[in-house]
Amino acid sequence: MRFFLSGSGSTAAMASLSYCERVVRLTRKPPHELHLAYLGTPMYDLERFRVKLLTPFLQLGVTCHPIDLVETQRLSEEHRAWLLKSDIILVSGGNTLYAMDLWKATGVAELLAEVKDTAVFCGGSAGANCWFDGGHSDSMDPMTFRKSMAPSSGELSEFDGPSKSWEYIRIEGLGFLPGLCCPHHDRVQSNGVLRAEDFEKLLRRHPQERGICTFEVLRDVTGIRNSDTMDTVVSSLLQPF
Repeated sequence: MRFFLSGSGSTAAMASLSYCERVVRLTRKPPHELHLAYLGTPMYDLERFRVKLLTPFLQLGVTCHPIDLVETQRLSEEHRAWLLKSDIILVSGGNTLYAMDLWKATGVAELLAEVKDTAVFCGGSAGANCWFDGGHSDSMDPMTFRKSMAPSSGELSEFDGPSKSWEYIRIEGLGFLPGLCCPHHDRVQSNGVLRAEDFEKLLRRHPQERGICTFEVLRDVTGIRNSDTMDTVVSSLLQPF
């Protein structure tokens, strides 16, 4: 399996031309021969994030196919075919829990498993979280709900409440990579809690899991967190998994 993952999801890293060039090199094919399937489910298939993430790939000559699921809540036969033939699968940042639930309901999770030995998987934030056994997630933050991201499109989440009252959660990932991933490890979010502190508590509750941290300040760096000793080993995400 081939992965290129970053800490940031819909900005900075995965929207940069240099990162996209590295993803293309992982395929070992010329860009004009490549097909990319874009899953913007964590960002509710919003156009502004799709444009930002696909523009550098289009500049390189890659053919891109958005796989929209949010409005129809189903996977069309056309989109199913594109997923199966794509050389690159790109996942946006956003609400990981929402994406995982919809992918399971629509059969996307099963299709991703079918292409895990042929496609290059890439993404940041939620787009990194989803590939691991589990993830430390901010998916309960109302700011990541659809009504906050796109107020005119309606609410798709059953969760609501004051923006500062939410808690981080552990989400089940696709399980393609071992470990428990924590994007934005060094960030304090709207609940006022440093993710690093909450992640450490989560690892102590799950001592059998290895923690994988990504840092906001150094967007191309990850850390491997040992739940027994709580030591962090830093390594560069510029090298693919």
